[in-house]
Amino acid sequence: MNTEITKISIIGLGLIGGSIAKALKNRGRNFQISAYDKSLVLNKAKEQKVIDTILQEPKNAINS
Repeated sequence: MNTEITKISIIGLGLIGGSIAKALKNRGRNFQISAYDKSLVLNKAKEQKVIDTILQEPKNAINS
């Protein structure tokens, strides 16, 4: 069974989380990246197209 990962949720877009999100976007694969952090950080990441979806609560990462 070959399962391809296409959806990724990141809690915290600091140095590590932000770098992982940017690296995944630069891979050329069509990852759907959602994230949870402070509103200011999330809005900037979404504006820069680092993430696709803003999570309102960290527990939403399980179902996204």
